[in-house]
Amino acid sequence: MTTKLREIEVLHDGWWGPESRAVDRGSLQIAERAMFRLADGPAHVSIAPLADGSLMLEWSNGDTECTAELLPGGEMTLTIDNPAFDIYVERQVAATAARLVEFYVTTAGVHDA
Repeated sequence: MTTKLREIEVLHDGWWGPESRAVDRGSLQIAERAMFRLADGPAHVSIAPLADGSLMLEWSNGDTECTAELLPGGEMTLTIDNPAFDIYVERQVAATAARLVEFYVTTAGVHDA
């Protein structure tokens, strides 16, 4: 995950076309602070930049897909989606490393929290 964050860190405005934005530095810092806990957990976390400057983290636990989108400006959108049980929950909260780790721990099947 460290390598992926370093690749994303060097992206600049225009990396995915003229309207795309570099990933927000605050979002990168939050991901960096949380990454060791996320990397050690049971669910593999995929991380990707989005053209609007957001940073997307995704993982799954069985049929449940979880995403944390760290938005420019200090907010993040947390999503839990399980179509098998017709569950879709989305919440926008202030972005912090602690809150990101808490979301991961409660959705990825971590039992030693």
